[in-house]
Amino acid sequence: MFLFAWPDEDVLGAAQVGDQFPLVPVAATVTDDSGAFQLRLDDPSVLDRFMTGDDAADLSVMVPDAGPSAIHEFSLERAQLQSAQNAARVEAASRTRDKAAGVERRIALGLSKAAAAGATVDWSGYHEKALVCNSQVKQNLGPRWVAVGETYNASGVHSDFHLLAGGTSTLGVGVSGSGAYGSYKSTSTVKKSAESEVNFPATSDGQNRQWATQYEYKKFLVVCVDPNSQAYEVRPTAFVTGVDYSSPTPPSATYCASYVAGSGLTKSSSTAVEWSNGAHLGPAIGIDLSAQSGFTSTVKVTYAFMEKRRLCGTKGYPGDSPVRLVSKV
Repeated sequence: MFLFAWPDEDVLGAAQVGDQFPLVPVAATVTDDSGAFQLRLDDPSVLDRFMTGDDAADLSVMVPDAGPSAIHEFSLERAQLQSAQNAARVEAASRTRDKAAGVERRIALGLSKAAAAGATVDWSGYHEKALVCNSQVKQNLGPRWVAVGETYNASGVHSDFHLLAGGTSTLGVGVSGSGAYGSYKSTSTVKKSAESEVNFPATSDGQNRQWATQYEYKKFLVVCVDPNSQAYEVRPTAFVTGVDYSSPTPPSATYCASYVAGSGLTKSSSTAVEWSNGAHLGPAIGIDLSAQSGFTSTVKVTYAFMEKRRLCGTKGYPGDSPVRLVSKV
């Protein structure tokens, strides 16, 4: 089982159809008898060179000769690496078990000072031991609309959605064995950042919006040798910008707080909603991919109340972890 680092976003964004590049092995391990494993990076700074403007390294966990069902993608942010310096280790822990349809995985990323449990590969002479994988750009799917936020306004309520430079979105990756339309599945994500501030229009008085901007997506063929395997991946490679919206029906929200005229709230912390179909890739690959943004200091929403109104969360109160916010009379 191997951990690979992808090139940084500058390389992926500039890559043309036909360009190919190696995926760099940075860790390896073996499973125990139950299928559990841990991957360790004794020096997390080795990932620095795979980070650029979005301050995150894109990583792949791959099981040799297990096909696309045994690929898991995730991003590791620079802040997580800095936190891990004290631990001197990054761990990815999982349990796998064989199934007729492939390999089922439960993978979680952790940063811990605890001693590693489970065997790890001796990386002396790792060039002779490492699975060799290369990726090639097969198709540029172009800019795709991605949902990044939402605002729901009762009468007497104004709202603003803010996507500032550096604002991070967690975006789904599509994986397929054949690359054919309709064959993709999405079980993992990577993180991408807005390189510029996007100005969304203010809304008020009954206007409901799901806000979208654009990321470029490309299709890659990942080929590994010794043992041989291949998979196609569709992943975001560049921030495009642009603004569009739809006008959805407000979700049910029952965790409410009351606000007098002249007051307001800016939500800039806790986790916002994840849309399973937030990245519109359906016409190109047969499924939409997931998207989630905010709430952070760079992806936030502000509500201002012109009259006495309520602001309600779908999963918790507005000041805690609401997930989604809806204003009401």
